[in-house]
Amino acid sequence: MKKFSFLILVFLLTACHKSNSDLADVQLNRYAKKAYKEKGLVMEGSGGSMMNDIKEFALSFTCPDYLTLDETRKLVVQIIDEFVQQINSDEEIRPRLHTYPLPPNNISLMIGFSDNQYNYPPKEYIAFAYTSEGIINYHHWDIEKLESVKFCDRYSESINDAVKIVMQEENPPHLQALLTPQ
Repeated sequence: MKKFSFLILVFLLTACHKSNSDLADVQLNRYAKKAYKEKGLVMEGSGGSMMNDIKEFALSFTCPDYLTLDETRKLVVQIIDEFVQQINSDEEIRPRLHTYPLPPNNISLMIGFSDNQYNYPPKEYIAFAYTSEGIINYHHWDIEKLESVKFCDRYSESINDAVKIVMQEENPPHLQALLTPQ
């Protein structure tokens, strides 16, 4: 009977404990619903680095709209800003973060742009954007230049530079929190 009671106690204690990935999944799914409802973005994948603590979040979306560089920059900054605010305001996940407040550089974001038939946008629009180590990379698609299926004409800028450009255009004061010291 003592063994049985001990096993039940161990089960109850471990069942109540949420892992880092469980907490992260709740946040990633919460943001996926918001992004779909407000922006029409479809989450294609998510994850991160969460072994001992939560170091990084990864989000991958498909956008059904064709956006220019300026529009894509604004979307990327908006997603990063909203997600950072969501994570940093959640008291349950906060103690599990490797770095609090969560810095924008700890978000890996990918956005692919295509229509309902998975056609890439014309060259004047961005086909793919992603962040890596504090840099936003934007790619165009140019079928005329390529013999195989791949992106071309990459443009890159730091997340800080993108935030400053968006701030100049719209001046939302809360974006100041995304700027990291250099």
